[in-house]
Amino acid sequence: KATVSVLNWTGRGTMCDATTYGGSEVLAAVADLITVIKSSQATTLQELRNDVDGHLKTLSEEHQTVNGLAVISGCNIFRQFITRMSASQLLMDFSAMRSLIEEKGERFLTSANNARSRIAEELYPFLRENSTLLIHGYSRAVLAAVAHAAQHKRLHLMVTEARPTCEGYRFIDAWKEVAGESSKASIKLIPDTEVARILPVVDAVLLGAGVVTENGGVVSCLGTFQVATLAKAISKPVYVCAETLKLARIYPLDQSELPGARNAHFHLVEEAQPPALAAVNLSTSTVDYTPPQLITQIYTDLGVMTPAAISDELLKLYT
Repeated sequence: KATVSVLNWTGRGTMCDATTYGGSEVLAAVADLITVIKSSQATTLQELRNDVDGHLKTLSEEHQTVNGLAVISGCNIFRQFITRMSASQLLMDFSAMRSLIEEKGERFLTSANNARSRIAEELYPFLRENSTLLIHGYSRAVLAAVAHAAQHKRLHLMVTEARPTCEGYRFIDAWKEVAGESSKASIKLIPDTEVARILPVVDAVLLGAGVVTENGGVVSCLGTFQVATLAKAISKPVYVCAETLKLARIYPLDQSELPGARNAHFHLVEEAQPPALAAVNLSTSTVDYTPPQLITQIYTDLGVMTPAAISDELLKLYT
């Protein structure tokens, strides 16, 4: 059987570099599974499934984190795609079926790689001219959607710092790269403590997702829960942008049930840390769980969904 290196979720030292897929570790993992299929020495469909399952088991055991959970969820959806396809071609000989699986797998990857552009098209009609949007955290799906809309509509973006990981700084840096001269958006970085003050002038809150749970909740960067709670309190819509591969069959009951969410160690980024904390390690969570009742709509590459529709979509993906 083929020996395959385990992804480290940073895009470095892996068989499939995440930077090839716009920085998406999920797509890199799916590409890695396709590599497993191509390099497998299996002579039967069952042996091929065993190779794929063995790789997925390794991922599950080695990466019990939220980021790893998104990767595993994406790989499980891809595995189900293979299972459905092979079940419909039972009379085909193994060699031909394997070639078909590889071909369809590449198409699956190409389609998934275009997910963000489809999300941008789905969100576009919901963003009005001269809208003020509050963005929390760094999400490539949100970045692509806003950049697309800003080519045609005047937008005002309020980006939170998203401490302690300071993902807002990452969003600002990425925005400078993707927003061309034709962009009609203005962008401003605000401290997390200003969210409640700024929300009354905001038209909508835009959030990304590390994982979308089975009940339509969202696991994302720390602070998402409180931003959504504040928005709900003053009746501001909360929109989530997430690729279909991030839909996960998990149902957390509270914050403590998030894998790898506790006791995360990190350093404050240099630009954001007060001098007195320069050498201090902080120990806290880096993600939280936002329940579905705080979310207005979820924009995916399969269309616009309410949180309640996520369970139905997962049922379709896994049956």
